Amino acid sequence: MHSSAIGSRKIGYSCSYAPLEVLDAFGLIPMRTFGSPSAPNVCDAYIHNNFCGYTKNVINTYQGQDMLFVDTCCQMKRVHDAWKESFDGLSYLLNLPRTNTAESRRFWVDSLKDMISYLEGSLGVRFDSRRLNQAIQRRNTLRASLRRVEELLLQNQIPSHRYLELVHQIQEEGVEEAIARVDSFLKEQEAAPWRSDLPVPILVTGSIIAALPLAKTVEEMGGNVVYFDTCCTSRWYCQKISEGTEPFEALAAGYLGQIPCPRMNQSFERFALLRQIIRERQVKGVIHHMLKFCDPFIYEAHPFKLSLEEEGLPLLRIESDYDFGVSGQISTRIHAFMEMI
Repeated sequence: MHSSAIGSRKIGYSCSYAPLEVLDAFGLIPMRTFGSPSAPNVCDAYIHNNFCGYTKNVINTYQGQDMLFVDTCCQMKRVHDAWKESFDGLSYLLNLPRTNTAESRRFWVDSLKDMISYLEGSLGVRFDSRRLNQAIQRRNTLRASLRRVEELLLQNQIPSHRYLELVHQIQEEGVEEAIARVDSFLKEQEAAPWRSDLPVPILVTGSIIAALPLAKTVEEMGGNVVYFDTCCTSRWYCQKISEGTEPFEALAAGYLGQIPCPRMNQSFERFALLRQIIRERQVKGVIHHMLKFCDPFIYEAHPFKLSLEEEGLPLLRIESDYDFGVSGQISTRIHAFMEMI
């Protein structure tokens, strides 16, 4: 076993709870598995037809590539099983607790160390904790820049489709390239004139989104999505990882303490944050997107609707099969929703 880093080897991941700093410390390039609309349909040979469209597309697009899975849901665990049994690529399933307690954080630290032992054996590289501290610093730098971008979006100063394009693109890049891209974007946007003719502010929440045109559809009707509450947008960079403390404990506190998704026991805590954003940013409507067969978000749909009723805002619920475009039916419904607002 040698101590040098891997270099430019990529590893896919599918969850905002994946500890990217650990992968960075190994010299790997974490790559968010968004999938591809042109990937051949091979998933039916490995998983049941009633799995969500996202898990299917992960198999279709990345079969055989190196992957870090998180036991987010039963479907993703079965995808890991298919990887382990049928493909040659590196594959690991990281255990994730459902709560943020001292006991849960200790459990996750042990889970991280188990993952590191697996990666050391699979990659032939010795883990260096000094590189982990450096990785935490660089990821924090990226997150801070992204929060500046998010503030511009919340102020309705940038088109939501440009925000989506940026955030999706950097999740497929190394951290240094991502930092440079976000900083360049900020310089461009902060030098632009301040917008006074503000479009109608909309909030989007729900499952992972493949269809970037969704934002443009809202914009075509005089609106702008000022906040995206999804695992591939705001919840991807919301973690606050302490620097200068024991790194594994810092990672456990930061990731388990992030804005929770429906998979976590404390997921309803997110509703209060969304209501606060709605009030402070004068949001006029909410679009709730769900993937077909995505059990965690289906379970959460009714409590979220009840929570939103306290604000008296119109709610549009749309469902997709992880489509990369906006169907005619969904486009028509969004147009009607915007006209109603």
